[in-house]
Amino acid sequence: MSKCVVLVAMTLAVLCFAGCGEHTRQVDLPPFRGYALDDLVKRLHTNGLRATYPAASTPCGDGLPIAVIPSPRPPGRVKSGTAVRLKFMLSEIPSPAAPLHHPRWTRVPPMVGREFREATAGLVAIWPCVHVRAETATSGKRIVVVAQDPPGGTRVRAYGVQSKRGYRPTTVALTVAARP
Repeated sequence: MSKCVVLVAMTLAVLCFAGCGEHTRQVDLPPFRGYALDDLVKRLHTNGLRATYPAASTPCGDGLPIAVIPSPRPPGRVKSGTAVRLKFMLSEIPSPAAPLHHPRWTRVPPMVGREFREATAGLVAIWPCVHVRAETATSGKRIVVVAQDPPGGTRVRAYGVQSKRGYRPTTVALTVAARP
């Protein structure tokens, strides 16, 4: 009787250890569609996946690009640590608007080193022009501002200027990249 119990216990142990391990672990790849880049990178990191995407720029005032997953094709199961390829959707061009009565000048806040959403929340009367650095199999979970032009503290016209040819909004160029 005890020989039978030992045999069953050893069989279960072998099956359990054969199924366990980082190299055989499978995770679900949900159909993430239409998320901003920072949200999608965070969701992929939570599921144990990495992201690969090309460099991209969005129209000024639009924020981060919207991403979809073309490969591997979701929904499905993939190995933990798989690099998921992202593709960016076309961004619409926003329309500038300014209040009738507003301050003439504003200052560009320092944004380098801060997460994108936190950094752009402090922008008043300035449109961000976002440039995304390409990443290959990144395990970063945050999208961080790594460069800005003009630099923090620079005095600029609030909202933009009206000219004979139309309206030119005030912009700040932000370069973002994935960081752990």
